[in-house]
Amino acid sequence: TIAAALVKGTPQFLPGKGEFDEHDPGRLERRCKLVRALKPVDSLNFSELMQTLCLSTDYKDFTSEIDNTFTSIVDRVPVVGKVDEDVFVKHFLSVVELISACAKDHNYLPERYLTTPLVAVDTQSSGPSGTRLRPDVVFTTIEEGNVSIGDVRLLVEAKTDKGLDAHRTHIGQMADYALLLWKCQPTRTFVPVLFLHAHDLDLLVFTRRGYYVAPVGQVLHERTSRYDMSDSISKSLRRLWFLLTLPANKFGFLFDSHEFPHDVSIDTRSVPATIADASNSPSGLVFGIGELIDRPLWITGQCSYLLEANYQEKGAVLKLSWSRTNRLPEGAVYRVLEEHGVPNIPKIFASGILIENFDGYRLEFLVMRNCGTPIVKLNNAVDGVGSHIKHVASTLTEALAAGILHRDISAGNITIDDGMAYVIDWGCAKLLNPPADTSLRNEIAAK
Repeated sequence: TIAAALVKGTPQFLPGKGEFDEHDPGRLERRCKLVRALKPVDSLNFSELMQTLCLSTDYKDFTSEIDNTFTSIVDRVPVVGKVDEDVFVKHFLSVVELISACAKDHNYLPERYLTTPLVAVDTQSSGPSGTRLRPDVVFTTIEEGNVSIGDVRLLVEAKTDKGLDAHRTHIGQMADYALLLWKCQPTRTFVPVLFLHAHDLDLLVFTRRGYYVAPVGQVLHERTSRYDMSDSISKSLRRLWFLLTLPANKFGFLFDSHEFPHDVSIDTRSVPATIADASNSPSGLVFGIGELIDRPLWITGQCSYLLEANYQEKGAVLKLSWSRTNRLPEGAVYRVLEEHGVPNIPKIFASGILIENFDGYRLEFLVMRNCGTPIVKLNNAVDGVGSHIKHVASTLTEALAAGILHRDISAGNITIDDGMAYVIDWGCAKLLNPPADTSLRNEIAAK
């Protein structure tokens, strides 16, 4: 009865194996909510999806150099009948080993296609640390030892379902994985999930707008198609190897790693701005980066990450925000507020656009003064509440006079620091009298 009530209104999602978990009682409800939040799927072919991810040139170069490499091993791909999920996983892992060995044998290939930095780990029985979720396979750069969910670059979920729309039944589960990776990997631009359904492999890519699905192709032989699918399987293996040999900064990460370097250099002179390890890029503004600050994150739409930082020995916060390209950048809002002398707002040390447009969203950064603790996290009564109310009212009133409407006032967006209240998070603000020249939005945000 509970399950029926939860999935009501989400006919494309059905509870699957492992949906109910006494240690995570909200799992089913969470996955149903994720399905309801996801935008309608766009089904593409593999080349079209590579174009959407700005990987068309990479894929074209790859196919021209590795076109027939895997033809000779197609006969060694396992023939699998009607079996359980764990058997499909076992054979899929053997295929990964097979194409890896084949690539190493072809010494005429460019070095970047000979080996993969990714290690395939079977996580069916014991998932990666840091989560109760257990995808069937994870790909990581950790060669040995315990694998953390934060180290996962790509994961695989296997089911026995067949058909072009098999992913629809399990989209909530794969979205749950994608959201988990997004929460602990703030440099992600998109999250890929491989879906092995019986003998076929699909690539699902989650972006801030929704998700895409494209067939990688058949990667295991069926008994009925043992001699009919050789060319198709060869092409599928080539696509799989392309995904496994992509460097981190091509496959969803802003950097060459999922982690921020401890010291970063931000060059705001270029548009979009660039951010890099300070040890390799001495130019620009240098900031120290600390821990990721835990905060809510959802599967689609606008989202922001906060990281502890320091600038010139002052406490600071680095904010990375994905927002729609038709929305005023937060850096532009702060500049307008500062020009009009609006009080009790964070001091902005640097701001800019890192990615101008990825699937309808831009990635913006702000480095700002740390303005203390949000009142939502203060357990006891706040001293001087009367003066704090006056501070907030004054800030909002003067912002309105400057033509800025905050639109997201909450207990999480009012902070207290050294007896002073601050209004933060102007990412949803609206400019009531926008300039006629829309290009000014990016210009003022980049300065």
